[in-house]
Amino acid sequence: PRGARDHRARAEAADLGMCQPQCDYVNNAAPRSLIIYNTTWRAGLADRQDMYSGILAQLAALTCARIALMPPTLALDPGHNNGVYMPNEWRWDTYIANRSLVPFASDVDAYYDYASYDDEAFDKVPREPVLMDWSNDAVVIARDYMDPYNNPGVVIFGDHANALTDDTILENLRRAIECARNGVPFIWKMNFEITWGQRYDWWVREFVGDEPDKAGLMYAVKQASLERELRAIGALDPGVGLRECTLAEVTTSDVISRLADIATARALYASGLGEESGEESGEEPAGDPGMAEDVQRVATGSLKDAKFAALHARRGDEVGWCDTSPEALDDFVECALANATDPDVRAGKVPVIWFTDETEEWYWKEPRASIGMMRYIRRDGGDHFPGVVYGESLVNATVEEMLVRVADEMGVDVGGIGADRRHAGDNYLRYQIAVEMMQRAEANADAYWNIHFSYRGGKPFKYGTCAKGHGHPCARDGPVLRMARGEEDALAEFDDLLDIGNNAFLVGGVELQREREALKANSTAKKHHDEH
Repeated sequence: PRGARDHRARAEAADLGMCQPQCDYVNNAAPRSLIIYNTTWRAGLADRQDMYSGILAQLAALTCARIALMPPTLALDPGHNNGVYMPNEWRWDTYIANRSLVPFASDVDAYYDYASYDDEAFDKVPREPVLMDWSNDAVVIARDYMDPYNNPGVVIFGDHANALTDDTILENLRRAIECARNGVPFIWKMNFEITWGQRYDWWVREFVGDEPDKAGLMYAVKQASLERELRAIGALDPGVGLRECTLAEVTTSDVISRLADIATARALYASGLGEESGEESGEEPAGDPGMAEDVQRVATGSLKDAKFAALHARRGDEVGWCDTSPEALDDFVECALANATDPDVRAGKVPVIWFTDETEEWYWKEPRASIGMMRYIRRDGGDHFPGVVYGESLVNATVEEMLVRVADEMGVDVGGIGADRRHAGDNYLRYQIAVEMMQRAEANADAYWNIHFSYRGGKPFKYGTCAKGHGHPCARDGPVLRMARGEEDALAEFDDLLDIGNNAFLVGGVELQREREALKANSTAKKHHDEH
């Protein structure tokens, strides 16, 4: 019975890698502790998933707590979603899955099962999620964590952003560890950001939300400071950081994975994989209402793991940083095929699924990637051309047609009602599906071709490159990067690119930025004068 004294020997802790939770998770039920993460920082989905997986989820598991995140509408930058803020009801479960890898003993029966675990049984122990959403899960948080009747002895601490210092943050960190070690439930109001590396060391940032009356400052503490304190109090071993911990995982959601199955199958179907194929085409593959049954077959059958190459040409906020002109894509594909490590890719026997964040129709309808592929294959005497497929349109169609059906089949709450439930205009959902497809191209054929700028650690923009890091050896540096390096011909030919985003600052610093802003202001004033 519950509450009865157990005279069995204490169970041994599992091997959880380089980090160990700071509570007796084997012999005691996990306390209901919660870290409430709340800042004014917004970023893209890849940035947030990396932050949640590598830092927040590990810190929560280390302190034997769960962590309540801001909802997607407050955490994700609308700049990556065509300037549109997400509905409040959209949930993280749509984009990411998460679980604690710490097998807590939640009751006596679970303890008895766990006490005699072996490697196979360990993998089967049910794991609880480590992430929550303080908006959509507000009722659960208030009832199960905040209410002292349901969570006896809970300790609440944490300061408002305008009262924070590094010392108070480290003091609260020590308090959380102490609570975990003593089996005391706690709620830590984490009203600050955690930063890492020189590119992220902004200490104060203005609120970027859509409610001006809530504007304020954001405090941030360095990840390294937290890790030094954790080592000092014995919560981390010397030389070990939070990112080396494997106490929790944050991965692509099951919904995203299933939609990627369907979109990949449709792309391979459209490319003519395994069929006799003809000339290349720059057109979008048309939807086929009769294709649904075949999509279901190939998404779970032999084509699911088929080889294909994935090309990603990032433009948007990085337009002109790398050369992603149609002519450059032509040369890039030819080079990437010639240097592919997989023999089928190198022989041009697999299709290319390509993605871009460019919104101008002329760009993605230009069949340059197809031309480069055909030129390469014909030069080497090849006779098979599976084709080039524009992945963005297939992903869009898949989301529109299949999201609600897949979510219902899986029992996943994607948030919203009516049209909102279909996630119309949700660029983040489409991005996550595309990323999953690109990763499969990498895993199955070592053929994820990313045209993307990469900073060089601790160096100014001009020292970056598109041929290393996040990029690809076949990529060429674009005009904005060439401008920053002082190539006058680049500046003369692509002067208009200086007025996009923060290109002027990256090329010439504050002085050039102010000069361009003055030119734009004068041009606007002159136009207004001429019209009146």
